[in-house]
Amino acid sequence: MARLNLRWKVSFHLIGLTAATILLVAWSINYALDRQFTQYLITLDEQRSGMVAAAVEDIYRETRSWSLSTPDLARLSAMTNRWIQIMDPQGHVVFDSAVERRGMTMMHGRRVPVQPPRDAYVVSLPIHIDGQLVGQARLGSLVTEQGIFSQEDLEFRATINRSISWAGAAAVILAALLSLFLSQRLMRPLQALTTAARRMARGELEQHVPVRGHDELAYLAGTFNDMAANLSQLEQLRRKAAADISHELRTPLTTIRGYIEGMRDNVLPTNAANWQAVENDVERLSRLVTDLQDLAQAEAPLWEKEPFNLNDVVYDAVEQVRPLEPTKELRWKVKAEHDQITVLGRADRMVRVCTNLLANAVKYSPQGGTLRITTGVCENQAELRIADEGPGIPSDQIPFIFERFYRVDTSRTRTTGGSGIGLTIAKEIVHSHGGSIAVDAEYQGGACFVVRLPLADS
Repeated sequence: MARLNLRWKVSFHLIGLTAATILLVAWSINYALDRQFTQYLITLDEQRSGMVAAAVEDIYRETRSWSLSTPDLARLSAMTNRWIQIMDPQGHVVFDSAVERRGMTMMHGRRVPVQPPRDAYVVSLPIHIDGQLVGQARLGSLVTEQGIFSQEDLEFRATINRSISWAGAAAVILAALLSLFLSQRLMRPLQALTTAARRMARGELEQHVPVRGHDELAYLAGTFNDMAANLSQLEQLRRKAAADISHELRTPLTTIRGYIEGMRDNVLPTNAANWQAVENDVERLSRLVTDLQDLAQAEAPLWEKEPFNLNDVVYDAVEQVRPLEPTKELRWKVKAEHDQITVLGRADRMVRVCTNLLANAVKYSPQGGTLRITTGVCENQAELRIADEGPGIPSDQIPFIFERFYRVDTSRTRTTGGSGIGLTIAKEIVHSHGGSIAVDAEYQGGACFVVRLPLADS
């Protein structure tokens, strides 16, 4: 069974809502009409009954006897088409138009009922002459079998109901047309998003959908465009990473193979220098494999956490990195703004973060440069800043330096070479601690990395 698409679902829901609203309005109008119109007819009937009662008083005032007033009261009943019953002050019935007119079937060319209908509205009014109670008149409408409603009243109400029905039908048709138009307009951007998403699923990541207006759909389209742009950049980084890792593997393997084949074919002498070159490339491959393993561990969740002093971590990392470049004669300036900066996590992993950042700072620092390492508290977070006096990082490359295998130095020479994974490892470890790592773009005179971690007591 075919499923309804979203356009038809929206249309049917709008039509159903319109129909339900019209039915509710029609019921409300009909209810109000019955109640208010009935009350109006009752009030009108009471006024007419009062006029009939006044006529009864006039008749009695002329005859001063109910028995002598019988013919006039019968004529009054026939003319007003009302049932009239008169009782004396003692409660005895002295006149009943139904009794007086019994057997009469026709009067003035129409059928005359001889007693009040079952649902007729009957009122009782006292009859006073010169301030003295002389009787009580019971008056009832003898209009139709529908009680107080006349045939004209019923036709009026039926006309109103037909008008409501026709108006409701027209409103439903109009709602159907408008719902089809609005659903088509609503579905157009969603269809564009669906088409673009399907293309992305096929690998066509460079997609863009038009953004119109400022509503939720426009926001969704803008978010989709941002996502597509990010995925496209990530795909480019992935391809570049694959090329970089293959280059990192191919270069030392080619060198090792060349030395081994040369020494095997006696093209190169089998001496300590050539074996040292082979060993250097093997060590380079080993470092790359180790970095990949460290990256896998850094991406793993941090299950066990314990408090440690960030200052101790920084001092340990400085002691590990300082002996690596003794020939550069760098000046190390380590400053702790607080004696104790307690962070919850793994101290050994944070030492790896610091050593990676310090190793980069040492690598790109000029001869005799200064390294500034500062720890403190900023915005209720532990903060570590590592700054060097190197060439810095171009602003357009800052968003990508934490990606895998991304290197600002694209030449990949042996003097500045590396796998390009160190900063990625640092980022993953910091994120596993609930912190953040970034480059201070406003820092002048080199590169400055800023690490922020939640305090243990925050």
